Amino acid sequence: MAELSGVVNIERFTTEIQSLPIGNDIRVELNSCLQNITGLNLSDVGNTNERNNPLSRYDDVIILLNKFAKAAVDALGACELLPFPLGIICKVITEVVGFMFSKDIASVVINRFTAIIEADLIAKYRATCTKLALCITYMQGLPSLDGLQPPSEKFHHLQLLASDFPIQTGLDEVLFLGEKIKQMVRTADVKKANTLFELIQLYCCLATYWELFLLYRFAIQSSFSVDAGSVSSVLSAQKTNDRDVLRFLYKPTTRSVRLFRCCFLDNWLILKQFLDRHRLVTDDLSELSGRKFKIKSMRFETKYLRPCTLLLFREHHFLLRDDSNDAAVHIEFRADPYNRNVFTLWSHCYRRPRQVYCDNLHQLSISEGVPPAGSDLWYILRVHPETPMESTCYMIWLATDHQLCLYAYWNGHVDLTSTTNPGRDKFWIFERVPE
Repeated sequence: MAELSGVVNIERFTTEIQSLPIGNDIRVELNSCLQNITGLNLSDVGNTNERNNPLSRYDDVIILLNKFAKAAVDALGACELLPFPLGIICKVITEVVGFMFSKDIASVVINRFTAIIEADLIAKYRATCTKLALCITYMQGLPSLDGLQPPSEKFHHLQLLASDFPIQTGLDEVLFLGEKIKQMVRTADVKKANTLFELIQLYCCLATYWELFLLYRFAIQSSFSVDAGSVSSVLSAQKTNDRDVLRFLYKPTTRSVRLFRCCFLDNWLILKQFLDRHRLVTDDLSELSGRKFKIKSMRFETKYLRPCTLLLFREHHFLLRDDSNDAAVHIEFRADPYNRNVFTLWSHCYRRPRQVYCDNLHQLSISEGVPPAGSDLWYILRVHPETPMESTCYMIWLATDHQLCLYAYWNGHVDLTSTTNPGRDKFWIFERVPE
């Protein structure tokens, strides 16, 4: 392949990218990645000073790599693998990925996690990163297509590539780490949440490195006029595995929601960017807006406790009352126009109903008039059943403080409480009221 000059030729690639039949957002992202990558001083990444946290600077490099991988995949999809645009995109991939790995980019991941992850695991993944870097170095040494006249010579080099560096190089380690993460999620031990999320961030890094390796390999096979569909299939399969490993972060269950909360509260930059890049987001609840529901606490769904329904009362109070078809317990959801899955809750209860299960009223929400900013905004999360015996339910968080959610006491008292260890007392069922 073409020998690297030590820098990426921004001017040449910017002109060529401009001619690609891709969306402007993809074009802007590709050019932005090229600008940022060439301006990166990897030798200075780990240095500390008063203004820069070295961990955040490592994170910046990893996030940049993930952004480039996304832009390259999006560009390949947009050009529909037509020969001319495919050739340009493959040149961009080989030069950028080759440039990054020529700078010992593997050390970025290792240095980022050395102080956090067990030494034996770090050694294992140092070897993985080094192996992927060697693969790319090997592919950089392959001759250009113009220098291979007989077809047999081209076939020989592809045979060497397949035997020396098979397509699954580095994948075993990524899959192993994914299984370790899934095992920790099954236990849902909040005390080990920090370790779990650091492992997940390491997983995101390794998955990105492996994707860059596959993209480079795809570009090489395409430049040799060889069908690279097998590479695309493997990459697609790994994306499915990514979704499976991280499922608890976009489809939390009644057990794993306690871990979801830990991610929600803390600033896991690498992980959140990885989720955003793969569009792994919680269920969109916009269909709730403009509709009325009875909101029932799961705490009272037993044969020992009578069913109770949430009631919004005048003077901005919540309380629970015995289940009934009284219109007073019909609560309307109104979506906040600026925040996803954030709602105000409204009712038209102007008198206190007779059969109230609890006399304790607490000022938690504005149910009429113009509310103070943020005082009655609620973030709602759909929580999926852990077993077939459970029902889909919801958690209702204070939108301005995700450490507080609605909680039903055993005596029917409703209050805000910490979201630590969510359980049936913090789960709510929404029963649609017919129009």
